[in-house]
Amino acid sequence: MKYLKIALFTFNLLIWLAGCTVLVIGAWLLLEPSKGHILNLFVSDVKPHETINLIAYSLLGLGFIVLTVGFFGCRAALRGNQCILATYMSMLVALIVTELVTAAIGGLMTFQILSDLEQRLTSKLKVDYGHDPTSDIPFSQSLDFAQYKVSH
Repeated sequence: MKYLKIALFTFNLLIWLAGCTVLVIGAWLLLEPSKGHILNLFVSDVKPHETINLIAYSLLGLGFIVLTVGFFGCRAALRGNQCILATYMSMLVALIVTELVTAAIGGLMTFQILSDLEQRLTSKLKVDYGHDPTSDIPFSQSLDFAQYKVSH
């Protein structure tokens, strides 16, 4: 029984560290100054900073939930209390269902974005790239930023 508690504690410590990693990624997305430039190349007709902020706040929320689940798991492993174990198991099931739904939605969105990316970028490059008054200035700035990042 002692080895089972150690294994459960180690597993939940890894879950807790994963939650910390997700929190750090969410905070990095909020603090990165050039976060919307590259997204502007992939997604048309959206406000990239609002989209990145939504993703960052979602990651912060998910990281906090994963931290909470990891905390309850570590506590359940150390104490062995039935109530804490039941709370931990219900939170773990809810977390797994949420992650599966999020992965499905993310996969569909990625497929939708990448399906016509080359055609969309080619047409925007022909029509909208440049700095004259009729061009799409955010697209031009995003493409310039991408070229700068690739060359350095």
